[in-house]
Amino acid sequence: MCNVNLKKKILVVHRGIINRCYNPKFRSYKFYGAKGVTMCDEWRQSSREFVKWALENGYQDNLSIDRI
Repeated sequence: MCNVNLKKKILVVHRGIINRCYNPKFRSYKFYGAKGVTMCDEWRQSSREFVKWALENGYQDNLSIDRI
């Protein structure tokens, strides 16, 4: 069974991506959403799917997800 605290950390990452991509008031929006960077619909619509993906793909605190 997965650690609840780990899931909470991943949810914070998820919320950060959404803010960077879709919240014009967020400080980093100008580098992401304002430049057309988006999040895939599956992850945007379901934090559960994002958490599932992260756990299945070896999420670690020292890793990052970013625009390419």
